Amino acid sequence: MAYADKAIPPGGEGKITLKLNPRSCSGETKKSAVVTSNDPMKPYFILVVQGTFSS
Repeated sequence: MAYADKAIPPGGEGKITLKLNPRSCSGETKKSAVVTSNDPMKPYFILVVQGTFSS
């Protein structure tokens, strides 16, 4: 689990860093992360990362 390093104001922007272990992935891979917020209208969203791993 990760937390924001700063408060993001309404309408503001932030940065999310995801790290994948290439040893646990091969070929076509799809991973997701749930990003939560304190916005009562949208308390979370699912961020999906998809790609192809090769050695």
